[in-house]
Amino acid sequence: MRRDVTGVLFDLFGTVVVPFSRAGHRGALASAAETLGLDPVHCDTTWDADYHNRVRGRSGDIAEQLSVIAMAQGSAVCRDRLGDVVASYARACDEFMAPMPTAVETLRALAERDVPVGLVSNTAPDFAAAFERSPLRPLFRTCTFSCFVGAAKPESEIYVAAAAALGVEPSRLLFVGDGSDDELAGAHAAGLISVLVETEYDDTYDPNRHAVLNWTGLRINKLSGVLELLA
Repeated sequence: MRRDVTGVLFDLFGTVVVPFSRAGHRGALASAAETLGLDPVHCDTTWDADYHNRVRGRSGDIAEQLSVIAMAQGSAVCRDRLGDVVASYARACDEFMAPMPTAVETLRALAERDVPVGLVSNTAPDFAAAFERSPLRPLFRTCTFSCFVGAAKPESEIYVAAAAALGVEPSRLLFVGDGSDDELAGAHAAGLISVLVETEYDDTYDPNRHAVLNWTGLRINKLSGVLELLA
């Protein structure tokens, strides 16, 4: 292993699990909206616009978000239906946790090498809970979710919190991500060694990633490339 690296922090969507599908999420949100008698298009637009608050834990879970959206539309959610909507949305969130190719084998290989591995993700409480239920969760020593720490990538605070949770100095950590939210530059600014993992991101909420197109740092084309960086 490179002597200057003793641990790895991974991004979640597009890195460890499949990219966050805009079309897939629109479908899940539309189903929830229709069950509650809300406008699906308005729900999707409002959900998208609230991103920066949601991932910092300011908007609550899906039940709270839908309740606020309903109030803005001049109505109130039906509590009898809300429980079913929350359960259905949770199942949809679980489907977003499908591992990327080589993810499981890479994480297991790092465990065999006794490399501390952590997760750091910009995500809302519903998706954080889905990952905690995921079979991938035991492969991580720590998970740092933006919605629980109140800071989000590319802010330095979230990387520092993730490094502290893992017990590794930032300068001795690889940060591996697909480049969403300008996370690679943020990790670098926080003192980590940033690595871009190439992935498809056309069907996401942020398909125009200029920082990725102009990235000149370390780059791998699949997650198992991390093992080669640490060889």
